Amino acid sequence: MTAREIANKYNCDLKPIRLALTKAGYDTKKNANDRNVCISVIQLDKNTEKPIQEFISTRAAALYMQAHGYTKDKRDESVSHHIADAARGKRKSAYGFKWKLKE
Repeated sequence: MTAREIANKYNCDLKPIRLALTKAGYDTKKNANDRNVCISVIQLDKNTEKPIQEFISTRAAALYMQAHGYTKDKRDESVSHHIADAARGKRKSAYGFKWKLKE
């Protein structure tokens, strides 16, 4: 979802959205052409593929995995990358779960 899409969805000004994303660690300057700011992902049960929960970004999913002991890796960029790879089909799973991109 782009910053512009978020602003449109919630009927608010684009500037505070970009400011909030910047404070959260997202580089909004490279998204000047409205490329995706976040990759929303859905965590799935590895065996049944039933949805467990949805995350607004791979980073949010990574922070959740770290906080709940699914990984000992302290680098959330690395965990986020593995989740994104699983969601894109480059890996079968990540941290005991299947992942898919939100459509």
